[in-house]
Amino acid sequence: MTAWNAEQSADFRGPLDVTRAATALVDAQDTVIGWSPAAELLLGYRSQEIVGLPLATFLSPGPPGTAPPPPPGFRGNEIRVARHRDGRELIVATAVCPLAGAGTTGRVLVATELPDLRLWESRQALLHGLATQSPVGLAIYDTDLRLTWCNAAYEQEMGRPFAEFRGSRADELYFDGEFVTRGHPPTLDAVMRHVLDTGEPFLDLHFQGKPPSDPETDHLWSCAYYRLQDADGHVFGVCEDAFDITDRYKAQRRLALLVEAGRGVGTALDVTVTAEKITEVAVPEFAGTVTVDLARGVLEGEVPATSGSAAMSLVRVARCSAEDADPEKPGQQPPPPPPANHP
Repeated sequence: MTAWNAEQSADFRGPLDVTRAATALVDAQDTVIGWSPAAELLLGYRSQEIVGLPLATFLSPGPPGTAPPPPPGFRGNEIRVARHRDGRELIVATAVCPLAGAGTTGRVLVATELPDLRLWESRQALLHGLATQSPVGLAIYDTDLRLTWCNAAYEQEMGRPFAEFRGSRADELYFDGEFVTRGHPPTLDAVMRHVLDTGEPFLDLHFQGKPPSDPETDHLWSCAYYRLQDADGHVFGVCEDAFDITDRYKAQRRLALLVEAGRGVGTALDVTVTAEKITEVAVPEFAGTVTVDLARGVLEGEVPATSGSAAMSLVRVARCSAEDADPEKPGQQPPPPPPANHP
């Protein structure tokens, strides 16, 4: 058995589901009066061999310590030992549901091998963690691209209860956002429609926008989109995974800026070249426009005065702007400096 078997995983029923598990119907005296095909498959007994026999014929209490005892008065889930027709012993998990009617009482008992139940329980725990504890925002959109479910992280990002935005389209929730990853559809609707139509997932798409919980700040998310199908293979929606990488992205930009500055700034003895490199590195990552003004004496190899800056003659040696096609030529006079504040 693998951790994720595609054929078994397509069955959304739990291993103790009465339509799937080994099922026996017993009367008030614990005599078997009904036997399912799944029970025959699990234990090897045909119905004509087991009906009419006591339940203890093939089922006994589990080994000590296999499970905590059920609460007093509750005969529900238990761990037991089942004897196969060929003599083997199987550790099984069982669940019991009492029945009553027409003056008689009985029980429905369902059973499955314990490892199958434990695997299913681990998957349920995973799903519960994704829904309630995961820092990754998860959302499901139907085939009309309307939101039908989201986890706690996504709801927190919205800043309001899920019931208030259920049924919204993604572009309505992030109306001013866009994908900044090149080579992919630009809008949320276009991306999800492509996934629904083709089944091709998208991974690590970077989406930039303002979340409703922080509408004044641009955030960046790493997103994944993949198609969802039901147990019969019918497409019923698309899942969105979104992880906020804003802080990581800003840190990477700062590091890249420092690396770029180390490569270009200070590698030449010419002060004008150094000034030009500073503006080139700083725009547009650090600022939209950068200018460098130097005292005229610096250009002539003199040490500038440390006082009287109001009368100091400045020369603009470099300027770079994200809005300009060409950087400003050096040698132009900068705007007059503001008066210095002296006591």
